[in-house]
Amino acid sequence: MINLSSSELVAKIFDSMTNGLVAVDTEHRVVAINRAAAGLLEIQPEQGIGYTLEELGAKPAGGPERVMLYQAMRTGEPQVNTSNVWHCKGRIIYVSSSASPIFDTQGAMIGAVTVFEDITEKQILNERLKHAERLALLGEFAAQLVHEIRNPLSTFCGAFDVLEQDLSDENGDARRVLQAARNQLVELNELLAQLLDLSRQNTPWVKETVDIGPLLQEVILLMKPKARRAGVQIHTEIPRHCLLTHGVASELRQVFFNLMLNSVEAMERGGQLRIIGKRQKDRVSVEICDTGAGIGTNDLGRISEPFFTTKPDGTGLGLTVVQGIIDDHQGVLTVSSSDEGTQVVVDLPSGEELERSQVTHDRVFEKDI
Repeated sequence: MINLSSSELVAKIFDSMTNGLVAVDTEHRVVAINRAAAGLLEIQPEQGIGYTLEELGAKPAGGPERVMLYQAMRTGEPQVNTSNVWHCKGRIIYVSSSASPIFDTQGAMIGAVTVFEDITEKQILNERLKHAERLALLGEFAAQLVHEIRNPLSTFCGAFDVLEQDLSDENGDARRVLQAARNQLVELNELLAQLLDLSRQNTPWVKETVDIGPLLQEVILLMKPKARRAGVQIHTEIPRHCLLTHGVASELRQVFFNLMLNSVEAMERGGQLRIIGKRQKDRVSVEICDTGAGIGTNDLGRISEPFFTTKPDGTGLGLTVVQGIIDDHQGVLTVSSSDEGTQVVVDLPSGEELERSQVTHDRVFEKDI
């Protein structure tokens, strides 16, 4: 037997709900709000009384006319199971909501009440699944495309080689035209190679323990000439023997090469490239930070989309391949950017076979490269 008055019982039920509940009057001002709803607004329930949702920092995408709570008051009819997007204090929140008008004993409308569920995580998961499906379809298309194009491409390259050998030294213009055409074929072949990498992302690989430290040093060694020509100084802070993960070394090498290449190319007038390796508990991470122009806010959310690029000669596949490899390694790719530069963090699970006796915190720095 519950030893509570009716009003106390209602209040307890109200605040025990995991879904949000908000009631407003005819002027859209909050008259009741439970803890779940207040939590999303980052306030205490009593702080919301008397204010509109907009005044509390929740702004509906598409305007108030799309909010179920207000539609229920406008139509006088319940609104059931509708999804809405809210901008709430810098965050985007997806909610599934139902709303009903509230009438007094004389039948006059005095407000409305809504019950909603925060489905943001579900929405993000659905978007990731859709993205994965698009990549799978793209991979199948890429494999077919590469197969159809690479064979005649090899024939063209061979034909150009024969023609160039047959030309005398006096045919300088013809040689230059052939060389230009051959260079275009080489660029096309590179694009096809990227497409082939994309199509192979779902191929099972034999994974083993990989020490990311030496792997990073290999990539940095390859990147030094291009960085030097661009006036970019590389600084590294890489722990020895403790950045162990479980994966495919060649795939991870490609990830770090593409990310460093993007950073160097973003610093057209020179700058600083810093590579920092860290190990924290059961994770290892690599930070790649540059002092380039940064990525625009509108572009930041699209950088891993296939064929999206801001480079005049880019293919838009590099980061798509990178994202796929990191996903396959159960890792996380995080990109943040401002007008002062871009920071990319690759976070991976640590390897299962860690040789703790070799772990040291000695640091290796390379400056003024």
